[in-house]
Amino acid sequence: MDTNQCKSKHVLIVEDNSAHRKVFGFYFAKAGFRVTTAVNGRDALKVAEQADFDLVVTDYYMPVMSGCEFVTQLRKIPRYARTPVILITCVLRELDADYLRNELLVFPIAKPCPIRELVAAASKCLAASSGPGSSSSQPSPVTLHP
Repeated sequence: MDTNQCKSKHVLIVEDNSAHRKVFGFYFAKAGFRVTTAVNGRDALKVAEQADFDLVVTDYYMPVMSGCEFVTQLRKIPRYARTPVILITCVLRELDADYLRNELLVFPIAKPCPIRELVAAASKCLAASSGPGSSSSQPSPVTLHP
């Protein structure tokens, strides 16, 4: 997906760390995405009710509710049932990746992840969700390191 295609895409970044939130927002905007941020899952759900997002990028460890709890609640909103979600975490090895992919329909990514690779993964997620077979109930795999 090139920068022109990203310009029409709206991403919700859910991150409690203000420095990470700013950096993620900067690079997603630089790639052409429209960016909205939230500081935790509860605030993100409120924002998601008010706007339409093509992609959600969320941290796993956050106050108020975890990234998984947030995604579980987000999936209950019909228009977000199949929206691509990237879950970023430093404890990926401790989580059940199959559950994340198959039940929550998220794309788990381990921290630290180079920001450009995160943006590239987001573009791949969007391309996979809008391409042939996008009605699939499972997210397409995203490879960060070819």
